[in-house]
Amino acid sequence: MKESSGTILSVQQGVFRTNCMDCLDRTNVVQSLLAHRALQDQLQKMNLLGDNEHIEEYKGFEYVFKNVWADNADVCANQYAGTGALKTDFTRTGKRTFLGLLKDGYNSAVRYYYNNFNDGYKQDAIDVFLGNYVVNRMETSSMPDVQRAQKYYLI
Repeated sequence: MKESSGTILSVQQGVFRTNCMDCLDRTNVVQSLLAHRALQDQLQKMNLLGDNEHIEEYKGFEYVFKNVWADNADVCANQYAGTGALKTDFTRTGKRTFLGLLKDGYNSAVRYYYNNFNDGYKQDAIDVFLGNYVVNRMETSSMPDVQRAQKYYLI
C-alpha cells in the first residue's frame, strides 16, 4: 500500500487461500470476513479510521459492504450453480437465520436438479470456451466424445 506521494505504508506479507471444490457458499463467507478485516487494517493505515475505530461503527458503510459482497456471491453462484449463494443470510447479517436455512435447503434442491438434469449444455459451453473441445466441421457429430462414468447413465 502506497501513499499518494509514493511512500510505501505496508508490504503484503502473505496470501490466504480460501477455496473449496466450487469456491462458493462457505468460501464466500470466509472471504467476506477476511476482506472485512483487511479493509479495516487498510483504512487504519491510511488514517481514514483511528486505531480504536472500527468499520462496524459506520452502519451505512457496513450495510453496503455486506450486501454488495452477498450480491456478488449470488451472481457468481447463479453462473456456476444456477441459484443464489448459500449462507448469504450470514454474509448480510452476521448470523444464520431460520429463513436463511429454508432458502439454503430450497437452493440445494434446485442445484441438485440442475446439476443432474439441466447443466450439460453449460459444461459443453465451458469446454468449448476453454479449448477442451474444438468444433470440427468435418465431423458428423457435433457432440464431444466423452467417456462418462456408469453413474452418469443411471441418473
